[in-house]
Amino acid sequence: MGTKKSGSKGRKPAPRKPPKKESSDKLSSLASKVLKGKTTTKKQAKSLAGSVLSQDETKGKRSKRS
Repeated sequence: MGTKKSGSKGRKPAPRKPPKKESSDKLSSLASKVLKGKTTTKKQAKSLAGSVLSQDETKGKRSKRS
């Protein structure tokens, strides 16, 4: 009699999702200041913008919703 192999039959494992990115406490505080209308330096604004863009999962332009 034949022997059966245990396990899946040639199935590929599900693709893994990259770890979710999180902002640092410092950048979260900076974002809070911006939303409250408090002034920030140009350097702080660039740091915040860089953090947001680095966490963007959809690169480039998004399609417009109707």
